[in-house]
Amino acid sequence: MERPSGGHDADILGMLLPGRLDCGRDEAGVVLYGSDEQQYAVLDTPLGRRLEAFAMRWVRVSGRVERQGGHNLLTVRRFTPRAEVPGAGTGNAGPGGPVPGADPGGGTAMKNITKILCAVDFSEATALVAGYAALMAKGLGAEVLVLHVVPAMQHFTELEVTDESLREFEERSLARAEKDMRDCVAAEFKEMPGAKGKVVLGFAPDTIVDEAQAEGCGMILMGTHGRTGLSRLLFGSVAERVVKTSPLPVLTVRPE
Repeated sequence: MERPSGGHDADILGMLLPGRLDCGRDEAGVVLYGSDEQQYAVLDTPLGRRLEAFAMRWVRVSGRVERQGGHNLLTVRRFTPRAEVPGAGTGNAGPGGPVPGADPGGGTAMKNITKILCAVDFSEATALVAGYAALMAKGLGAEVLVLHVVPAMQHFTELEVTDESLREFEERSLARAEKDMRDCVAAEFKEMPGAKGKVVLGFAPDTIVDEAQAEGCGMILMGTHGRTGLSRLLFGSVAERVVKTSPLPVLTVRPE
């Protein structure tokens, strides 16, 4: 077995997800998905096992992080459940801070999430995003709505083409996306029998947020990188804008 390399003390704010990373060590049954976009295998210690009771919640964890086999191994020394998402922020829990396991208060309690919007672009990152959607849906007992936004070309007024040409282009794009969505749900979301696909026309960042609210979703899940090349040049960083504008919690997944 590979020995852990080095190690450092860390103070991590993140969300606890049920599951294991198969790191080669005894794990507590939850993974900490940090706001630094790193995953931490919570090791099976008395405090690590206590974290299982806080799955699907934000926590601040202090402990020792070691690297082994490409995984971050986290030995928990102290943790404080958080009622806020990152950025809402009270300070770190110090020696005189809240007792581990007690809600510190001072924030808005996390609402019950019964439906998750999972935004996809049919790129190679979709499988990874779908895996996180399945993990969270299982932990929350939530439905999953898989959304793809076809760009509405009228948004780009500098493109000098006729309205008829734009409509024809959008109709072809919608038809192709509907087929891609059927294939995507069947292949990538097969572990979620209740997952439903939806294709809409619009400006992706705004439409993702609007659809999530209209559909009664409690969370948005999406990748941080989509297609490259011309589409990325035209449409910019969708995830960044969604994170900045969404009133709902947004969990972003960075492809390896």
